Amino acid sequence: MITHLALQQFQKGNEVNFDLLLSIPLKDRIPGLVDEYRRKRIHQMLYLMMKEFNYSIALPKAKKLTETKMSITACELMLLAEEDYLALEDIILFFE
Repeated sequence: MITHLALQQFQKGNEVNFDLLLSIPLKDRIPGLVDEYRRKRIHQMLYLMMKEFNYSIALPKAKKLTETKMSITACELMLLAEEDYLALEDIILFFE
């Protein structure tokens, strides 16, 4: 549901509306969300996004990410988000 809303709002056809994406306030980006909802909750959100992405692509089971690797990737995304002020919408659009 979140994915659909983000795509509907920030993407027209195959084109991403970067101006609109860049206009997301800092408090609504991942570092701001961590301050409001705490790190564990945002990690869970990113983990679920990774899990959905992992199971949506057609790969053999042996090539899919394990639960541990998805959790580590969610941590890495949180670190990147702090450096680059990423929003959840940035990650959703990247995965799509």
